[in-house]
Amino acid sequence: MGAGGGLAASANTQSLEDAGSNLMLAGIVWQVVTLFVFAVLAGDFFWRAYRNRSNQTLTAAEISQSRNFMLFFLGLVFAYLTIEVRCIYRIAELAGGWQSSIMQNETEFIVLEGVMIVIAVLALTAFHPGYFFPQMSMKNKRVAPNGILGEKELSGDESPGKVERV
Repeated sequence: MGAGGGLAASANTQSLEDAGSNLMLAGIVWQVVTLFVFAVLAGDFFWRAYRNRSNQTLTAAEISQSRNFMLFFLGLVFAYLTIEVRCIYRIAELAGGWQSSIMQNETEFIVLEGVMIVIAVLALTAFHPGYFFPQMSMKNKRVAPNGILGEKELSGDESPGKVERV
């Protein structure tokens, strides 16, 4: 999309401007398609995990049924939806050309472009996995001299190999 925007902005002929605009439009359409494929695959994964929840380990079951997981999941879905809305708006905006009424409407642009991204960023920040899944935090990890990431071992009278859960 960056190349399309650069081509459209620096074009000195209508055909180059159109080529740049079409390249931008193709890039955004591709983004919507890949986001949709991601949503289908993620939905399939979550559906299969839900359907087979009786086969989960105790730890996985505790996490997937926790309030933190549900909040994280809802934040992720909300961010996805706002980004998808923004991308679909951009398709409609670019498909009409540079002089279209959609392209000229600043209020729609601010709401459907900027506000959607701000909401997505806030959702991904507020529902960051580091806050909701502390067991996955780097605080519980150590890097061995060979560069392999592992879990911290308890010091003192604890048995060797026992892992600290903070």
